[in-house]
Amino acid sequence: IMDLSDNNITIIDSLSIKNLYEKPIRLKNLSLNRNNLRLIEYNSLLRNLIHLENFDLSQNKLVSLENDTFQTMFKLKYLNLSYNYLETINPYIFKKSQNLFILDLSQNRLRLVEKLAFQYFDLLSELYLSSSDDIELKSQVE
Repeated sequence: IMDLSDNNITIIDSLSIKNLYEKPIRLKNLSLNRNNLRLIEYNSLLRNLIHLENFDLSQNKLVSLENDTFQTMFKLKYLNLSYNYLETINPYIFKKSQNLFILDLSQNRLRLVEKLAFQYFDLLSELYLSSSDDIELKSQVE
């Protein structure tokens, strides 16, 4: 378990943790909630979190996420992205997240959600989208 909540972290990029983690990390629970995260680059710490099961990114300032943000998190079961500023969910962002049980996207500024984003979930049992007014579900990528 690693709890980095309430640390005023604003960015996670490859330069901020250069050479810190070059091998897969056996971390199962990571909490980065209540920071000021605005940007998460995939080519950072995240690419080595292949054992991660629970990831809390709630109460940050994320506006968007790269398509490959969760690419190596094959074991991810719980993902909390609530209380951010997310406006869209890209079609391939959860492509490798087939084991996700709970996804919380509530209290964001979601306007567009690609239906393709949810096609990869085999086990999803809870999806939270509350307080995301006027969400457009788009059925195909243009």
